[in-house]
Amino acid sequence: MLRTVRFATLNRPALPAAGVRAAQRPGVAIDLADRFHAYAQVRRAVLFLAVRAARGATLQS
Repeated sequence: MLRTVRFATLNRPALPAAGVRAAQRPGVAIDLADRFHAYAQVRRAVLFLAVRAARGATLQS
């Protein structure tokens, strides 16, 4: 299962808009991260995108 998750995240385009929406609603990113507590990589990615969105940074910068 972990290999499938890793493969899916590597081959899926980044969705910065999802991180922006999560950052606009307080607590949503944390709730999403808690939902995927078994998948540490997914949790880190959700929190990473939320922090980048809160700072106003894009994935390219």
